[in-house]
Amino acid sequence: MKQPFHGAARGPAPDIKTKGELQARLAARSKPKLEPHLRPNGAVVHAVNRQVHVSNEKRILELRSKLSDRQADLRQQLAQNKGRGLAKAGFGQANTMERSR
Repeated sequence: MKQPFHGAARGPAPDIKTKGELQARLAARSKPKLEPHLRPNGAVVHAVNRQVHVSNEKRILELRSKLSDRQADLRQQLAQNKGRGLAKAGFGQANTMERSR
């Protein structure tokens, strides 16, 4: 008798970098608030907030880097494909011109 599959063999979710995630992280950056009173913050609260901020900034840099690399790759591939298309089109035209003579 077969055992039902419950997804236990699946690995971790892939780390896909998207423009949406980048925009969400940029929007989630903490903005300074002007408040008329001061609230004491403990050292632990400050350390945790700083750690969250640093990890978010690292991820933003990573996303920007990877997305700009992928954009450059896609633009390069597009330029190469356009060149291939022109070469094929030119080759076909050259053959038809020779035949018409």
